[in-house]
Amino acid sequence: MCPPASECRAAFSKPKLYSLDEVSMHATPDDAWVIIDGKVHDVTSWIPKHPGGSQLIAAFAGKECSDEFAAFHFPKTYLYLKSYQVGELKDGARVSEKDKAYRELRGNLWARGLFDIEPWFLACCMLRLLAFASAAFGLILCGSNFYVRAIGAVCLGLFEQQSLFMAHDFLHRAVFKTRGAAFWAGWFTGSVCGGVGAAWWKRDHFMHHALTNVVDADPSAGADPFVFIDSKQFHSKRRGAFEYFLLRMQPWLFFPLCLIFGRFNLHILSILASPAKLLDASGISLYFVWNYLLLSQVGDSGERVFIWLVAHVVCSVLHLQLSVAHLPTHMWFQEDLHHKGFFGHQVVTSMNIMCARCEHWFHGGLEYQIEHHLFPLLPRNKLGHIAPEVKKLVKDSSLPYRSEDFLQANVSCYKMLQSVTGDCLRQRSKVL
Repeated sequence: MCPPASECRAAFSKPKLYSLDEVSMHATPDDAWVIIDGKVHDVTSWIPKHPGGSQLIAAFAGKECSDEFAAFHFPKTYLYLKSYQVGELKDGARVSEKDKAYRELRGNLWARGLFDIEPWFLACCMLRLLAFASAAFGLILCGSNFYVRAIGAVCLGLFEQQSLFMAHDFLHRAVFKTRGAAFWAGWFTGSVCGGVGAAWWKRDHFMHHALTNVVDADPSAGADPFVFIDSKQFHSKRRGAFEYFLLRMQPWLFFPLCLIFGRFNLHILSILASPAKLLDASGISLYFVWNYLLLSQVGDSGERVFIWLVAHVVCSVLHLQLSVAHLPTHMWFQEDLHHKGFFGHQVVTSMNIMCARCEHWFHGGLEYQIEHHLFPLLPRNKLGHIAPEVKKLVKDSSLPYRSEDFLQANVSCYKMLQSVTGDCLRQRSKVL
């Protein structure tokens, strides 16, 4: 006698079960499986099409990445996962108490509508951009003397800095939820107004978010051969006398590199290393065109160079702001990353920068780096709003909630670089 049709359908649709060890065998870009909320997905075919870059998925191939996926995707994206599902995890997903609490807070934030940007905040940001642009162009073009034009140079740097903050919002899809509108708005504010390639930034910045302070995976973690943030990073290959000289100098080199040379490097790097070279090159070319047209109206060539350098240094403070919020914290290696979990990893590798209320605009709201890294899709004006809830969650999870003022964070960064230099030199002396 045949079983009921409902039983036949249930038996036919029963998902195949896989162990963690079986999933971990599919851990290459050519054979990539991931676990999301206890379900096993074969995402091999999606890797080359992934908007966040192929390297990002490949880094989590063969592993559990539920919180990483939730942090960077809107809820409706889960609907697309079904077509990639190949089975489920045996015995289901194991979730720690602290991760359950983190997920509960994330769900609560979505339910409260906090991931939707408020029109007034967007209007204020645009008005601030317009104010700095007007002041910069007006003072540089119509300034009666050198000192007035120097103030215009500062305003020009602040315009570029605030443009990059806006590009950050757009490319994080905190303003426009559709991918195309978000990218083109980010391309205009980031590449044309700010001089940094949007396609390059999007790929590298998402890698930084998912693999924060992971040596040899986070693009923001160090700058070989000038800056090393862990002794293993320095000793990963054979070093010569010149590299040891740079190592000894790195506590002093880091700050001028950030403030003077870092921005010039980004102009070049975000074209050469871009996944869309023509697109980023065209945006950055337009950035240099409008800079040239503006500065060509200044009669003295020395003053033109001065204005451009001042604007670059003022804008470069942004790179320092974001660096010191991570470099003095804990460093990881990829083999250890997945044991900590997304929540714990982001908390211990991020630090908030304390500042007065009147300084929030200067730090762009991104002084709340712990909150931003836990909820990267959240508009930056909401980060301070949720900070008390995040702080309580972190403390209840027995994790450090680290915050320092901007000066103190720079000192911590300097001490970290000194410590790494000392560790490297001591290891060398043992070998010798």
